[in-house]
Amino acid sequence: MGVGFKKIRMRVNDDRMSVILNGFLSTNDLGPLIARIHSEMTSLGIHEIPDIKNLGKMLYEYCKNGSPDTGLVIKEGRKSIPPRSGEIQWAASFFDGEEYEHETGESHQSGAERRAVKKGQLLARMILAQDGEPGEDVFGKPVAVPRAKRVEMIAGPNVKRVDQGKAQIFFSEIEGRLRWSSSVIAVDPVETLSGGLKPEAGLVKSPGAVVIDGDVLAGSRLESGGDIEVLGTVEPAEIKAGGDLVVLGGITCSDFGRINVKGGVRSRFIQSSNIEAGEDIVVAGDIVNSNVVTRGRVRAVKGRVIGGRIKALAGIEVVQTGSVGRARTELVVAEDFLLDRQREEKEKEKEMLQLRAELETKRATLDLLMSRQRTLTPEQREQTTVLFAEQIEIEGKVEELQDEIDDLKTHSHDRAVPTILIKSMAHAGTTLRIRGREMHLKRSIRGPVRGMVSFEKVVLVPEKR
Repeated sequence: MGVGFKKIRMRVNDDRMSVILNGFLSTNDLGPLIARIHSEMTSLGIHEIPDIKNLGKMLYEYCKNGSPDTGLVIKEGRKSIPPRSGEIQWAASFFDGEEYEHETGESHQSGAERRAVKKGQLLARMILAQDGEPGEDVFGKPVAVPRAKRVEMIAGPNVKRVDQGKAQIFFSEIEGRLRWSSSVIAVDPVETLSGGLKPEAGLVKSPGAVVIDGDVLAGSRLESGGDIEVLGTVEPAEIKAGGDLVVLGGITCSDFGRINVKGGVRSRFIQSSNIEAGEDIVVAGDIVNSNVVTRGRVRAVKGRVIGGRIKALAGIEVVQTGSVGRARTELVVAEDFLLDRQREEKEKEKEMLQLRAELETKRATLDLLMSRQRTLTPEQREQTTVLFAEQIEIEGKVEELQDEIDDLKTHSHDRAVPTILIKSMAHAGTTLRIRGREMHLKRSIRGPVRGMVSFEKVVLVPEKR
């Protein structure tokens, strides 16, 4: 865009945030030039053009002190203010290195010791997210800013939160073990069960962390509000944990056992087991003929996934999939089992509320028809008012449920990692499913390869060693 006036040029920057004048100016030319510039800016649709007087001042100063190379900015847009993402700052290395402990052969006790805290100890500091402010270009159009990435930390049992301006500080209220899962920070008292866990003990419940000094035998049942550490193996048993499950031996639960944890799972191997977790699942060896689902990531550090189905929202990393015998093996990523379940529950609840609202409306209409009068009695008026109020309340609840569904989708989308890394071999008989799209391997493919979606199809791309 230009104004031709004795080799003078006016242009709008590519980012539309400034109008710049370039060229050699003389104070003798200012009168006609000012009018010409003002007219050109008007025709371009520049927002809030400087008036003639201010334009004159700017041009006069430019004639005296300006450089034709740098030019004169005669109009600037309003710059946007970038957002500040939320951040969690841990007070100590409570969790560093845990997912590699099985890989190096170290005992998990080092991880447990790292999470041991004392009463009054500082645990973490959460910096709250701050949204940015949109700007405005020289045409008056808004300049969008990305939404600040939010983090969440909820004070759970035995944790005190102190608000401190744009941050929140978290302290331990007891001596125990730190737990961090599903955005909840808690400190649990620790209970030790010597000699392992037997089915004769019945349902064993503990509000805090549990350490089992031995094996969990078939038929045992255990519920813990915090982490569970098993220093032996886990046979077919029912286990629920509010935190992580760590098994120094392996897990073999068959169809008679079920494991459900809000945190992550770490084990030497997993065989013929049903496991549901909220965070990462890390296995030193193989995962065989198991149904494993998690909102985190699945890593078979040095092992294979043979048979069964693995579903991980945050991606999968394995050495080998399937077997020479074409064992049917399914790997699914970027799909959230919990979102599907919660969304289904809330959709049903929303549907019930909508049906109730329709019934209330029909009832009110029926009452009016039944009255057969042009005017309603005071009782009918009151009844109608109440029904309309109830309908408005129900509509509000329906909108609230829809907002919750949308929040679940957003949270799930932020955690999703749509890739599958196979380090050594992907055998024929393996199915890769990413964001609802599938690839069925009819022949074996040597790794390392990474499965991803490209042009609406699942592809395997060679990975650098």
